[in-house]
Amino acid sequence: MCLLPTMVEANKGKDEVYDRMLLDYFFSYHQFIHLLCRVAINCEKFTETLVKMSVLVAYEGLPLHLALFPKLWTELCQSQSSMSKNCIKLLCEDPVFAEYIKCILMDERTFLNNNIVYTFLTHFLLKVQG
Repeated sequence: MCLLPTMVEANKGKDEVYDRMLLDYFFSYHQFIHLLCRVAINCEKFTETLVKMSVLVAYEGLPLHLALFPKLWTELCQSQSSMSKNCIKLLCEDPVFAEYIKCILMDERTFLNNNIVYTFLTHFLLKVQG
């Protein structure tokens, strides 16, 4: 399942019916990936592959303004476990993650109105730039 920004016919907030239809279609997929990541974290089986999948799905779903990815990673960042630190390192080294942040700042600025997303960026922006 893939939703590229070029496939979206209207920016978020321009057409509420269109926004709702996109969300209805893609939300269960994003929710499943989010749940898969949380289960892997709880079982301490969160691998590099899951980190990459997590960021790819988040990037593809950015036009939907879903806060699942920022919420998960903000919680991991606030955790002090060695697994979370390793996963954060992998995430910050992923070029797709840098592109995700760039896309929020350049193309999806209204997403920053979400407190979860704003907090997420306060944690990760310097880590990606540094």
